[in-house]
Amino acid sequence: MYAGGKRRDIQLLLAGGVPQERIAKLTGVSVRTIRRIGRESAQPGPALGEPAAAQATRPVQAARPGRPSTVEPYREAVAALLAERPKLKSLEVLRRLRERGYGGGKSAVYELVRQLRQQAVRPICRFEGLAGEFSQHDFGEVWIEWAGGGRTRVHFFASRLKYSRYVLVSLVQNQRVETLVRTLAGHFCRFGGLPLLAVFDRPGTIVTKSDPKTGAVLAWNATFADVAARLGVAVEVCWPARPNQKGSIENVVGWAKHSFFKQRQFVDADDLQLQLQAWLEEVNERRVNRATGRIPAELLRQEELGRLRPVKLLPEQLDLRYAVRVGPTGMVTFASNRYSMPAEALGYSATLRLYADRVVIEAGRYRAEHPRLHGRNQVSSLAPHRAGLLAAVSGQRGRMYLKREHLLELGRDAERVLTELVHQRPRQWPDDVERLHELLQACGSAVLREAFRRVAQRPRISLAAVVRQVNGRAPLFAGSTEERS
Repeated sequence: MYAGGKRRDIQLLLAGGVPQERIAKLTGVSVRTIRRIGRESAQPGPALGEPAAAQATRPVQAARPGRPSTVEPYREAVAALLAERPKLKSLEVLRRLRERGYGGGKSAVYELVRQLRQQAVRPICRFEGLAGEFSQHDFGEVWIEWAGGGRTRVHFFASRLKYSRYVLVSLVQNQRVETLVRTLAGHFCRFGGLPLLAVFDRPGTIVTKSDPKTGAVLAWNATFADVAARLGVAVEVCWPARPNQKGSIENVVGWAKHSFFKQRQFVDADDLQLQLQAWLEEVNERRVNRATGRIPAELLRQEELGRLRPVKLLPEQLDLRYAVRVGPTGMVTFASNRYSMPAEALGYSATLRLYADRVVIEAGRYRAEHPRLHGRNQVSSLAPHRAGLLAAVSGQRGRMYLKREHLLELGRDAERVLTELVHQRPRQWPDDVERLHELLQACGSAVLREAFRRVAQRPRISLAAVVRQVNGRAPLFAGSTEERS
């Protein structure tokens, strides 16, 4: 069936005496259809130049009834099926109607089901927060186009106080749980305190198990739950794509993307950081918020800050706790890196406390502190731990191979140097290992590792070359066990 506009055009052309074949070429309508339209007793359209008032007074001919709907006789049957099973699929309704003799098409049935099926509309709850009640937090990522060419994906963590609309955005390296809790603690300190409730839009980082139907949290990430409890803040998560759970809480991540990241051009990472700080100062300290009609910083200081609670755990004091075990080699493995422990703690269950810059391991009455290793498959071994482990090993041969293992822990360059020494002096290499281990105990891992790196690049490797490198960088002093790593 053609639209009324095309039918009117055909009628006008016919009234003007244009041949039907010519009309078919102009309109793309078959000659047979043009003849049928010509025979219809449709009311003629307005004459050219006819005033609008005259058109308005023209009597309107009632529309001719169309073909009766083939599915209309089954309306009551469909209504009964949906009343019994409101979620019955349209395809199943069609199948049952065909069993009752329906011979029409599926589109008419689907349209009838759509009309009769009761639609459940979820109400939107407006969570209008009070002073010091809510804060919203979420990760975001965006592609940055650099002014000099190229693009980089940038991760950020955004927080906003619901009442005052004071916002913080921090650039981060990743979206892991450690990054989340450390940045979260830092944002609470910059807010000036803790709200009663921290709301997260996306629970993937902090929730390990959820009910797929209701979105209820069944299991929290253990690290996040421990830090939240020590911070003293309650947590609530909003299920993704469920806006009725968020109410009027703004999408702070989308707002930051479109208001800052996608509105500016950046030279490099330093320029990005500088512009971000300037933008935060603008939106918090000088710009009036449209939702409140107030400047966020003023509203925070005057009404909300007094309702925030003191932060119990500062970012530099924040440690993430993990259960570990001291292995038979006197090492604790965490995130592919190994940290040494006293020989007396072999086999002990321990607690590893992970700080931003260091690692503390406690196993009963034994305690060890190491600089944190951020790479992979690295080793931090303290001189007293190596000495204690050697004393615990029985037999000269066992102690010799343990010393060589301590040297091999310094990396690939150490392995190359030791391989050359063993093949140069197949019978005397234990003496070389003894000497190198003395250097390790006296000067520390960092000095000997650098010496191995320099010597490994030479065409000829020797023990004397390693000793010269060590003496040139750190003169030996007797009896020292200080670890410079």
